[in-house]
Amino acid sequence: MYSTLRIDKRLGFFQQKFSLSGNEVRELATMAPKIITYNLHHINTNNFVVKEELGFSDEEIKQLILCKPKIWMINQKALVQRFQYIHNEMQIPHNTILQQPGILLCRNFIIKQRHSFLKSLGRAQYDPTKENYVPILALFKGTDLEFCKDYAKCTIDVYNTFLKTL
Repeated sequence: MYSTLRIDKRLGFFQQKFSLSGNEVRELATMAPKIITYNLHHINTNNFVVKEELGFSDEEIKQLILCKPKIWMINQKALVQRFQYIHNEMQIPHNTILQQPGILLCRNFIIKQRHSFLKSLGRAQYDPTKENYVPILALFKGTDLEFCKDYAKCTIDVYNTFLKTL
């Protein structure tokens, strides 16, 4: 059980660590109360990973924690692997990831399957300024049926057949 004093110290930790205002700390605690009592060593390690290994700036980190605090509660290795694939393999820049940070919480195999399928169709275009743009949201949101209908523009049977080839 956490005392009021201990919770207050943890709130202060988040405020100081991420340069949050009082309202932002309250927003964080309301959105993800579990993070306040989460293992601080894990939070610090993930923060190091996000800053040093993934290359996000302090301001971007603040934006990420306010939008998707769960990033600080997931396994570091899984986080790095997802980011490596998204950023290095798919060539998705930091600013696009910041617009849809939920992609860092999605399992790697789903992103890989959907990206590979779009690539095979010639539709793996994630730049909104270019033709045949597909939002990165398509890679992790919705069912396979919605993905096929809305973004791949094919039937679910074609997608399932493709998955059997992987």
